[in-house]
Amino acid sequence: MTSMISPEQIRTTGGKAIFMVDATGDWRWCIDPNEPDSVFDAELYEPWERSTEQLPEFLVHNTVKEFIYGASAKMWTLNAPGEAVKEILSPLEEVAFGAWNWPAPGCRIFMGGDTLAQISPTHHKDFWEVDVATPNFADLSPFEKISGVDWQKREA
Repeated sequence: MTSMISPEQIRTTGGKAIFMVDATGDWRWCIDPNEPDSVFDAELYEPWERSTEQLPEFLVHNTVKEFIYGASAKMWTLNAPGEAVKEILSPLEEVAFGAWNWPAPGCRIFMGGDTLAQISPTHHKDFWEVDVATPNFADLSPFEKISGVDWQKREA
């Protein structure tokens, strides 16, 4: 999860104004006051990189990611095989957001009906971390039936 820095606490340092951090403080997002629609990100102690998204799209993208993390009904797996991921995503459509490096390069978001899903590549070839979120667990039941996936569940 990420958290926004309150506007009164945002300071410009080194030409950048950090407005958001991840839960551990290891990843940061900022704007350059001279280019207020451009977003930059970096891991702590790494150089800033320009995001592929402008600030308005970035904020929508982050809102969708936060919904996935904080949904009232959620399932996830840290190691879904590629074939199972194809089946998980078959009723969903990819949301055309720009690329993010957090939580991992190659992370993508999909949606369909009341379902949102995020996939991220893992260090193991053809395996994916998958998060699926809906307003209630009944909507997750079709995904539970997909073979080869060891789902974990959380009800917030």
